[in-house]
Amino acid sequence: MVLVGLTEFLPAFGFLLQQRERAVSRRQHKFHSSVAEPRHQYIYDIGTTYKEYGDEFLVNWQFTPYTLWLAGTGVFLVLFAGYVWRSDSDQAFRGRYLATALLLAAAAYNFAYLLTLSHTVLDTKLSLNHIELVMLLPLVWTWLAYVQWYTRRDTNPSRRLVRVSGIISVGLIGMVLTNPIHQLVYQSATLQQTGAFVALNLVVGPGFRLYQAYVYLLLLGSVALLTTAIIQTRGVIRRQAVSLLALSLVPGIAGGADILGLTPYTALNLAALSSVISAAAIVVTVRRFQWLDLAPVSRDHLFDAVADPIVAIMHSITYWIQTLNSMRSY
Repeated sequence: MVLVGLTEFLPAFGFLLQQRERAVSRRQHKFHSSVAEPRHQYIYDIGTTYKEYGDEFLVNWQFTPYTLWLAGTGVFLVLFAGYVWRSDSDQAFRGRYLATALLLAAAAYNFAYLLTLSHTVLDTKLSLNHIELVMLLPLVWTWLAYVQWYTRRDTNPSRRLVRVSGIISVGLIGMVLTNPIHQLVYQSATLQQTGAFVALNLVVGPGFRLYQAYVYLLLLGSVALLTTAIIQTRGVIRRQAVSLLALSLVPGIAGGADILGLTPYTALNLAALSSVISAAAIVVTVRRFQWLDLAPVSRDHLFDAVADPIVAIMHSITYWIQTLNSMRSY
């Protein structure tokens, strides 16, 4: 009976030992694989599709030939904005405030396009493009406000015009953010292989054309003001105004060439890529033409700032100088 019991027990005991060895083997394999190849598996939503991924977060980003270009320009604009704000410049507080806001808005637009260009997932890329459009309107609006201050055309009617432009900008921003509902800005979007990277291929709607027309209207206003300043000034002030005019013309011409289809790079935002040229114009204007130290002052503003007693004193001094000269002639 003992032998019979052993013959029945040994197979069961052997099966238990085999199961234990398999469990230990699975735990060891799981441990070694987790050490050698750590992965965090979870579900990621891309529009209506789902997929498991671990390290695919990095796969959703791409390095383009313009990555360092845009990143360096954005960092420069942020640092220069801090320099302008903390500088002991001769510009009035409002001018320094507008210049700082302008540089920060340019940096935000630059970084928004950098993120849009660097991402490879369609839904996320399109959302980043919406943010890019939102960042452009404060940039153009702040530029017009600064040019009005710089050319001393910031009278009450002009300020009201800037406020109205700001209200229109807010309305256009709302239209961009609600585009998934009405599709007035973008009617469709796909990914397009452009060289070694993926770019957005967009079919625009009437809302986008309205957006473009408004942006160029603000740019033309700033160009007209700066052109008037160039005509009315001389010397370093004129060269300073010419450099600031280049800040308006370079991105405007680049964007216009993109709109008219005059460039083979239709999937790229040439206006944003031209920010490097604009940054170089800023450096030249500050270093050579004393942008932070000199600003044109119109004759009317100059005489409005002079008190009557000073004018009387200057008249008296002129009178006494003429009298002394006449006495010396005897």
